[in-house]
Amino acid sequence: MTIFTYDFTGTNGDPWPSPWTAKPGAIASTIQGNRGRMQKSTTAWTAAGAKHGTTGIANFDVTGTIIPSHVATADTYFDLRCRDNGSGDYYDFRWVIGASWAQIVRNVAGVWNAEVAGTGHTVTGTVGVGKKFRFRAVGSLLSYKWWDAGSSEPGPWMFQGTDTTFTGTLPIEIAYMDSTTIANYLDVDDLTLDTLTDLETLRPDAILENTETAETPAGRSNASLLTDLIRDVP
Repeated sequence: MTIFTYDFTGTNGDPWPSPWTAKPGAIASTIQGNRGRMQKSTTAWTAAGAKHGTTGIANFDVTGTIIPSHVATADTYFDLRCRDNGSGDYYDFRWVIGASWAQIVRNVAGVWNAEVAGTGHTVTGTVGVGKKFRFRAVGSLLSYKWWDAGSSEPGPWMFQGTDTTFTGTLPIEIAYMDSTTIANYLDVDDLTLDTLTDLETLRPDAILENTETAETPAGRSNASLLTDLIRDVP
């Protein structure tokens, strides 16, 4: 089931559509050029970003496009926070843009703890050029891939592995931050989130029951997503 799809079409300067709420301390999370912009303040490490609503999910597939405005500083981050338990324990699906590095990291009590084993791949960013991603979390199975905007989505995952550290279900958050004292920003576009069924509870006939569901904006039916999930199990 699709939870949201945003192409951020709107008037420059408008806030992100409800139920997105901006993180405090940032300059703004606004629509700019029909994209969602997250702009940090001139204070180093101030995170710009937004949380989606109040309803959380544990099992999901999220896709989007990231367009950086700054790649020169190694400590330049795009983060997608998930599986948050409300006590500062959560995963960050992360692109360290300035260091050309993609990973999933664990945060405990709000502090970086460790990189999930097996993650860490070279993903190079260019100012003003979009990079697309797909990140999936179903049960203990975590998967991601990155590719150039305008190119076809690759079939294989960059990473696929299991981790059982966090099981929280608070709403997802996305954020941008860097170590500079410049008001840099990051644009996002074509953001879509789908809920998925936990493999541990999926019945074989569930795929047949979902064959007539509508296609998602990414052109993927729920049935095809579930088929991928079964195929991807080690």
